[in-house]
Amino acid sequence: MPSPEAAAAPAVLVVGRLYCDLIFTGLDAMPALGRETFARGLAVTAGGGAFITAAWLKRLGVEPGIVSDLGTDPFSGVIADRLQAHGLSARHIVRHDRPFVRLTAAMPVAGDRAFLTYLEPDVATAGRGAALAASGARHVHVAELGTLVRWPDLPAAARAAGMTVSLDAGWDDALVRDPSARALIGTVDLFLPNAAEACALADLPETAVDRALDHWAARVPGVVVKCGGEGAVAALDGSRHRVPALAVPVVDATGAGDAFAAGLIAARLGGADARAALVQAAVCGSLAVRSAGGAEALPSAGEISDWAERLRAA
Repeated sequence: MPSPEAAAAPAVLVVGRLYCDLIFTGLDAMPALGRETFARGLAVTAGGGAFITAAWLKRLGVEPGIVSDLGTDPFSGVIADRLQAHGLSARHIVRHDRPFVRLTAAMPVAGDRAFLTYLEPDVATAGRGAALAASGARHVHVAELGTLVRWPDLPAAARAAGMTVSLDAGWDDALVRDPSARALIGTVDLFLPNAAEACALADLPETAVDRALDHWAARVPGVVVKCGGEGAVAALDGSRHRVPALAVPVVDATGAGDAFAAGLIAARLGGADARAALVQAAVCGSLAVRSAGGAEALPSAGEISDWAERLRAA
């Protein structure tokens, strides 16, 4: 990993779980009970919203810091290698002297995907608030609702240090109907669920995206609902916006929402208005689906800018 001494001070802290992802590609259908299914491709890489968002922020010229955990197991080793390959600092990662396994098998099929995950239980957050406050970051992005549930005072600690806070949702069956988890969403500045998450967390049918946007816009200052290939709808800066996605071949949609978040955060920190920020976010989310893993074939900053110009002109 990059040495803490060599790492630049982060502009954004990305807080969340790090996973080793096994991504099986080239599937014609999902595995069925009693039958063996063969994939035509396999990628082994780092995953999780914290890693993918941080990697895209780095590519966009915004220095990230990752607040997470790793262990001594081989899967943690894969993650550490990928962090180093992307030039991502480990300064805010706690390295436990025991196995700390977080592993996901991802199976993309026909533009969507299914996941099977083993998750080591979360560890206590006591003592991490001071490091957060001392980081000098301008913004904190929480990669999944589960992390906010285990660290409910994080938004208050971030604001006390002068930071703004964004939150992705991440599907979690145990939390999607939990009133206390839902209440925590109202403590952030920007909420970035996908359409299914936004609707389920608001007790609405999955197709009621505009009603879900209304629901969350009444509770959070900024809301963006990611709608996959249909783009995104947003309530930002007192106005409603719709932005399309790019028409690109889909290899694996894993991490597209995390790339979208990075594009939006980077643009907003750079002073972009809502429309320009959403266009950059849509470009990042769209380009992320062209390869297996959300951050393994990052486009250049120039390519992102060129696509953003085309989307703005469309």
